[in-house]
Amino acid sequence: MKQIYLILLFLIPALGFSQIICNTYTTGAISTAIPDGSGTPGQGTPVFIPLTVTESTPITDIRIHVNLTHGNVGDLVLQLQAPNGGGFSNIWNRDCNTSVFENMDVTFKDGASEIICASPITGTYNPSSPMTGFNSNDPSGVWNLVFVDFFTGNTGIVNEWSIELCTDPSLSVQDANLEEGFSIFPNPTSDFLTISNLKNTVGYIIINQLGQEVLKDSINNNEKIDIKNLKNGLYFLKVENKSAIKFIKE
Repeated sequence: MKQIYLILLFLIPALGFSQIICNTYTTGAISTAIPDGSGTPGQGTPVFIPLTVTESTPITDIRIHVNLTHGNVGDLVLQLQAPNGGGFSNIWNRDCNTSVFENMDVTFKDGASEIICASPITGTYNPSSPMTGFNSNDPSGVWNLVFVDFFTGNTGIVNEWSIELCTDPSLSVQDANLEEGFSIFPNPTSDFLTISNLKNTVGYIIINQLGQEVLKDSINNNEKIDIKNLKNGLYFLKVENKSAIKFIKE
């Protein structure tokens, strides 16, 4: 089931308008059993619950919502699997297993606060493993959320799960190196960004998706920009007298 529920227009200084579209795909109300684990610990039978995504523009942000009933959520591993071999993330990895905590109604979002264990566990929290590896990918196809119990004594029920994907139809990371006669590399990157084919020293700014300036300086040809302190996600690099290009910090 797909719900298109939010369209945002962000005015990004010096760049114009960028249209961010956020779609939610949900199972709706279900009642899918999570088999008990087979040992102490020991993996039970994995349960794969699919959702089909129809859009194909690059991902800029992702959130996962999970509602389940279980006698001890610390027994569970929840693994999000992208379509077509696009990777996976253990968004819940036997968290809150220092005591017995029951049930879960949680949204997982990179950069959110750390999990607060309770019965039930509710709120928006940082996943056990980041989901930024999915950013810039084509989201189309069948996503699976896999539920696995790793301890005997408790079974559970998945009541619903959903995936929120934010994309920007105007963005295409693949063509970033073709703009304005200069190039950036590597892209995506985790620490440094290099600009080549510059003829002289130029000023630059880096802007996040909310239009906020996060870095500003000047640079020469083939000089590196240190982006290690930026949060993971999509950014725009605006070079003096040239159009902006986009890159992924991961």
